[in-house]
Amino acid sequence: MQDELELMRTAITEQRVVAYLDHDEALLTILYRAGGNPVLVETIQTLWSHCRAYKIVGAQAALDGPPDDSLWRHQQLVEAARSHDGAAASAVNTVSLNEATARIKAQLASGQ
Repeated sequence: MQDELELMRTAITEQRVVAYLDHDEALLTILYRAGGNPVLVETIQTLWSHCRAYKIVGAQAALDGPPDDSLWRHQQLVEAARSHDGAAASAVNTVSLNEATARIKAQLASGQ
């Protein structure tokens, strides 16, 4: 997970939105696979695929705007996983998902 986080950091620095999303999904896949439910992982990956265009819109908005907390939140997620703190990982994941959803909705509402 830490390796994927570092690759995300590089993608952000280089403004490569698709690479950023690829590494974000790879990081989360590692976490979700650790849960031992391959059907859930497959379902999540299918949903990611179906909403990829929206994820790109949201991620591009994050890269174009002022610095946000996404990498910090991902670091928190990695630390929660390291310490086997499922509640903390879930809380960080929920906040991150809510922020991404709000960002996507704002971009779509603005027509950009």
